[in-house]
Amino acid sequence: MTNDKAGSGASAGWVATAIAVPVALVAGFVAFQILKPFERTNSTEPVKVDAAALAPEEAPLCAAVVAKLPETVRGLNRRPVVNGPEQNAAYGEPPLTVTCGGQTPAFPPQDLVYNVNGICWHADEGGKHWTTVDRRVAVKISLPEDLDGDGSAQLAGVFSAAVGQAIPPLDKIPTGCKPG
Repeated sequence: MTNDKAGSGASAGWVATAIAVPVALVAGFVAFQILKPFERTNSTEPVKVDAAALAPEEAPLCAAVVAKLPETVRGLNRRPVVNGPEQNAAYGEPPLTVTCGGQTPAFPPQDLVYNVNGICWHADEGGKHWTTVDRRVAVKISLPEDLDGDGSAQLAGVFSAAVGQAIPPLDKIPTGCKPG
């Protein structure tokens, strides 16, 4: 009799395992699908970007920045833009955009200004918009809502070389900006 009880206990364990393992695998797969980050794609559709009005001396500087921007950023291909292709660029879907021209943001003197590869950038509170504050023409990076702002300083670094090569610094560097 003891052998029968042990045999039925062992088969009950096998049945429980046979049920539990597939259920756990399905639950894990569903959880992964729900929690995985939004996948970014490389669309080739044009992106509508607002184009700031440029003064005559700003237009060639913006065109030089755009010409120096990389074709790929973090695996995201550059896309065509509608409105101001000589001053704007976009990458990926949903798009990360780079705009040249417009107002340099006003910010309190105690705000952090980040020197990223020799260019001073100011980030908005959520880290979704980074704007140069030490150049004669402002350049702004706008991150899509699905992209976490934590790595945005690294993204600013990707664009700093083009900005530094194309746009001269201001005569008076803003408070908090320490040249690199």
